[in-house]
Amino acid sequence: MFRDVREVSLRRGVLQRSVGLGSVYLATQATGTGSSWNAFSLLGTGSTFGSGAMIKDIPEAGEAYERLRALVDGTRPE
Repeated sequence: MFRDVREVSLRRGVLQRSVGLGSVYLATQATGTGSSWNAFSLLGTGSTFGSGAMIKDIPEAGEAYERLRALVDGTRPE
């Protein structure tokens, strides 16, 4: 399942940080390339260009990010 994930990233917008939340994004090979900065991403409400999965507004986002990253790294060939 995680073998197609090419990147895991943690995103915390200003509003999310203020209430202790964050989002974890799983980018796939089909994820497009677009501008990585926009005004909405600062607030934690921006969308992502392309495909992938965004898990939004989760508590303990840093812990979730580390767990998902470990799962993705564990599926990569050595």
